[in-house]
Amino acid sequence: MATKKSKIDKFYDTLNMVVLEEEITLYREYIQFMENHLTDETEKYQKLGIRLRKKRHERHKQEYKQVDLTEPPSPEIALADTQEQKIATVYASILRMSFFVSLYSFLEAYLIEECRYREHWGRTSIPLEDVIHGGIDKAKECLKVDKQKDKDCLKNQIDFGGNEWRKIKELQELRNFVVHSGNSFDNAKENKKEILEQIVEKEQTLSRSGDGILFRRGFCEKALIAIEDFINLT
Repeated sequence: MATKKSKIDKFYDTLNMVVLEEEITLYREYIQFMENHLTDETEKYQKLGIRLRKKRHERHKQEYKQVDLTEPPSPEIALADTQEQKIATVYASILRMSFFVSLYSFLEAYLIEECRYREHWGRTSIPLEDVIHGGIDKAKECLKVDKQKDKDCLKNQIDFGGNEWRKIKELQELRNFVVHSGNSFDNAKENKKEILEQIVEKEQTLSRSGDGILFRRGFCEKALIAIEDFINLT
């Protein structure tokens, strides 16, 4: 049976939402910091390559009175080009994957905490410890409540049947692929490969790269927005 809340309890409801919004803001700010850093590092090696090429062209003009465009890059130029490419693709993807896993863990922790919160007030359909599923699916079972019974709870609008939940489930597939399969299709279960291929095909910020998935600029922002929509912070 649901327990009626006091004014102080309702105050703490509001306070918890403020804290949640602050945490989301920190994730958003970190995305900007991360992407700016990747841009700076990419541009650093891009400019180095330009300087080295300019220096070589000037030397050729002095020695041969012309520029030989057919000459292969020097080891220094090749290294600068390689670093620029790695930072813009491979290193950037790894950094975004790491951020994404952290962001998804934040969502899981929030939902489990929400289960405990509602269980305290008798607003869960089943005790948290009795749910056999794990992670966000555990929260889904626990948070199936009667909205009339839950009308006094400020955080009562989580929809596990809408388009927002579908997006979260796609993020779950990607997270599990990164964590449990090491971002490798060779290590993924057969029944998951087609699902992952479909997710990659329709998402412009993802692409296949060798045996894995490349996480491109914009993916982390979209993942954060999906989580905000799901927990109704937008």
